[in-house]
Amino acid sequence: MDVIRKKQGTKEIVALKLGGQSQVCNISSEDISRLVNLRFLELDGGNFVGDFQNLLLELKWLSWQNCPSEFQATNFSPNYLVVLKISESDITNDWGGWSQIMVKSSASREL
Repeated sequence: MDVIRKKQGTKEIVALKLGGQSQVCNISSEDISRLVNLRFLELDGGNFVGDFQNLLLELKWLSWQNCPSEFQATNFSPNYLVVLKISESDITNDWGGWSQIMVKSSASREL
């Protein structure tokens, strides 16, 4: 959490685990903007908040436990996302995150 709270993120970080039993971690676009090479992200609770245009471009693996039913990010479309693991969540087929994540994934497949 110090990487996010103290804005210590650098391009050297490729994997990050955030949140936990007693921590709620909302990740803003500003928080993640320095993590340009982030490929693996594990998030327990919390949410993505803000405009993620041109962010998380290298993210391949996202594990998100306790994902909230209300998706708060915009332009959230990691180009190379291969694994999306959403466990212990109450999301449904009309969850707002699907439309953003799937748009890029579908476009990438057509290329």
